[in-house]
Amino acid sequence: MFGNIKNKITEYLQLRFEIVRLEVIEKLANAMAYIIFVVMSILVSFIVILFLSIGLAEWVCEMMDSRFLGYFIVGCALLLFIIIVFMSSKHIIRFFGNKFVSILTATKKKSSGDNEDEAVKHS
Repeated sequence: MFGNIKNKITEYLQLRFEIVRLEVIEKLANAMAYIIFVVMSILVSFIVILFLSIGLAEWVCEMMDSRFLGYFIVGCALLLFIIIVFMSSKHIIRFFGNKFVSILTATKKKSSGDNEDEAVKHS
């Protein structure tokens, strides 16, 4: 009788450990996917901004009839943009930090088939 209970408890603990392990793997995979997405988005955004800046600088060069002045104006505009981004860095870091924490702490909704109490009762 006690051997049967001991086996059931051992089996239950092994299953719980496996569930926790799989949940941790899932959360880490989601977090890594989010990090990769953010890094790729930053790289693509950088390339887009680079080409748009070059195009804008060439257009300003045509308008001002001065190559130096066109690139200087666009460079100053980009510098101003970078300063604004750095000044709001706390908000940006907090946003991404909250996103990362929400990914790691997200709970999965259980469907009626996932209820582990039913699985234990039927054993």
